[in-house]
Amino acid sequence: EMRGIMFCRTKRETQQIADDLASLGYGVEALHGDLNQSQREKVMKRFKTRAMQLLIATDVAARGIDVSDLTHVIHHTLPDQLESYTHRSGRTGRAGKKGISIVFINPREGRKITDLERKIKVKFELVKIPTLDSLRSSRVNHWAHLITNTQVDQQAETILSELSDHFAHFSKEDILKRMITLQLDHLTSDKDETSELDESIESGGGSKSTGTSTLSRYYINIGSIDGLTKGDLIHFIADIASIDRKFIGSLDLNKNHSYFEVDKTQDKGLSEKFKGIEIEGRSIRVNRDGDGRSEPKMSKGRDRRRSNMPKQHFRNKKKKRSRR
Repeated sequence: EMRGIMFCRTKRETQQIADDLASLGYGVEALHGDLNQSQREKVMKRFKTRAMQLLIATDVAARGIDVSDLTHVIHHTLPDQLESYTHRSGRTGRAGKKGISIVFINPREGRKITDLERKIKVKFELVKIPTLDSLRSSRVNHWAHLITNTQVDQQAETILSELSDHFAHFSKEDILKRMITLQLDHLTSDKDETSELDESIESGGGSKSTGTSTLSRYYINIGSIDGLTKGDLIHFIADIASIDRKFIGSLDLNKNHSYFEVDKTQDKGLSEKFKGIEIEGRSIRVNRDGDGRSEPKMSKGRDRRRSNMPKQHFRNKKKKRSRR
């Protein structure tokens, strides 16, 4: 099981990375100078008791930390001083055990790695970022392993009897295909994931302009506060609008609202399709971005359709090259 420390350059960077990873379901916490002594002690206690996988820390905040059995040290940003790199990496692989030191770099930092190899007489192995197909296969297999090894809760039988009518006309294969589709949605929720991750590295991480946009941008009044991931929301939009997910472009998920893009060939009457849709008593509203985004008023006598969305997720992506 992975247990390590990721080192960052600034307090702001440390907190942002910790927040981003935590929102994706990873067991991480931040340790930096803006935390008071009580907060620092609580974070370290949870880390030492293995309540988290990864500690995200600045060099200053990590001074004096003595934790055994670390499997990984990750350098999100290379330190300016050689001694800092050696001190960081020395926290893993102690007492005769093996550990892994990983460095994230951008294409312009190759010379820094060459200098480190020469000065500390080690050899870094270039680790190619996996393709999306391999990521999907690995994560879906991991998800299947979790299912087959999960101990059944005592309440599961009661809940299953309540839901039996929903699944009575489906075969086991039909249900599994739908579950797999939901997992794939979580893995392909961003438009820029339709190409290999390495392509963003070769192009410097920038996006190409295609001139006239073929996409329409929309607002929807639901977001992360509703327990949604990007994959959940894309699946919901495609289902209600009756369009293929490939026609949905980028999606910005905010706390209580979101924005998404739809191919102009598919967006005719799109807003109307969401009228009458309700989630937990709240009417869903979709409109072109800029057409006004006030909350809709409840009206009597409307034939409301209810929609439930899955609330599970896992996905992670790095747009930097990894070396170790």
